[in-house]
Amino acid sequence: MSDVATNNDDHDSATGEIMAPTSMEAAISAEINQQVMTAHRFPRRRDKDISSEIMSRATLNDQIASECMYSKPQGNKQVTGPSARFAEIVFASFGNLRVAARFVRIDDDHPLRQAVVVEAVCLDLQSNNGRVVPNRRSIMTSPKNGQPRPYPAELINTTMAAAASIATREAILKVVPKSVWIEAYERVVAVIQGDQKTLGERRAKAIAAFGGYGVKPADLFAALNVPDENGIGLDLMPTLIGMYTALKEGEGIEAVLGRAREESGAPAPKPSVRSPLADDEPKQAAETSRQDHEKIKEAVQTVANKQQPREAPQEARTEAKIEPATQQRATRKTHRRRPKARKRRSRAPTRRSRTAWTKPAWPRRPPSCRKPSP
Repeated sequence: MSDVATNNDDHDSATGEIMAPTSMEAAISAEINQQVMTAHRFPRRRDKDISSEIMSRATLNDQIASECMYSKPQGNKQVTGPSARFAEIVFASFGNLRVAARFVRIDDDHPLRQAVVVEAVCLDLQSNNGRVVPNRRSIMTSPKNGQPRPYPAELINTTMAAAASIATREAILKVVPKSVWIEAYERVVAVIQGDQKTLGERRAKAIAAFGGYGVKPADLFAALNVPDENGIGLDLMPTLIGMYTALKEGEGIEAVLGRAREESGAPAPKPSVRSPLADDEPKQAAETSRQDHEKIKEAVQTVANKQQPREAPQEARTEAKIEPATQQRATRKTHRRRPKARKRRSRAPTRRSRTAWTKPAWPRRPPSCRKPSP
């Protein structure tokens, strides 16, 4: 178990004294020791029996066999191999194994090359053999659509899970000897390839399944380097099924179809996360707005033409008499409504009113009191 990293923090660096393990470390150590004792008490079967069990489980039906193989382009060739589902069958059939995957860190040393780092550990408890397999997956958008940008949080979690699954697959298949599972894998390829009788039906189902991931048939034919559906024969069926399995296990569309698309010159599909700094977005938005404006203008013109009344004949238009402007104004004045005359309200006489006031009848002075006239 030379590949497994050892812990050097179990002693004091100053005095060299061995430190007591924590409760968590003690629990994990006791668990592993118990599993090792159980593995030696109940050893696994012969390799031939294990190989037969792996083969029977992997080829139980066509659906399971199709999920036991992946295929994706790498460099100038198409790489195929056993998938994570096949590694699960090997892990369950081989026995006495301990496997775990853990997140290490997000590698953001370079702003444009950020990635998640995950590692998986597989231990053979019976033979004391183990492997630690790291896996690094990019979390940046494609540079074809402008400057790369980091994925959102949900997509980073999905990428992390896919990286953990791939690292677990590699760790299991490196600990379990290849001689135990290679025969079962070859049988899986034969089952996926099938025969000529069922080729058309299985091929049509596989192409339709790619549509669920947004892959068009033209892009798929370009990836396989065939002109149409009829060019996919028995020899390409394992590759076709393996590409679909790779998509199901978390591989990106660009990783599965990118190389063939670049060679054929076919347009790339839109990514799930589009960079807001792309240069072609304003142009596409302006073109879409212009087209929508023209469509709305045509629709309004069509409705206006339907609602417009028919024009009168030329003779009827010439016989119509036009009244002079003065006569029109006179006509309008005659029909104008006259305002009503305002009624004056009669006010009742008050004490201060001169019409109602009368001179009081004072008694006349006697003649003796009168002033003599000058």
